[in-house]
Amino acid sequence: MQSAVRHGATVKSNGIVAAGAIVLQSPTDPSGHVAYGARAETRPLTDDQRDEVVRVHEHYVELGRQYREVGRFE
Repeated sequence: MQSAVRHGATVKSNGIVAAGAIVLQSPTDPSGHVAYGARAETRPLTDDQRDEVVRVHEHYVELGRQYREVGRFE
């Protein structure tokens, strides 16, 4: 995705770093924000975006469970 979180930068819980974003050393991105752009700016995630993050997370957890059942992910 060509994103970078520079040494010393912090992305808090429920934060997202967008494709191509460069999070510099000094800023600390607030919880529940998306960082975007070459000198990352932040904005709050929308409710729909938060819901999508949860949905995708649950989907990947389920895939992991299925792969373990068939012995392809041990």
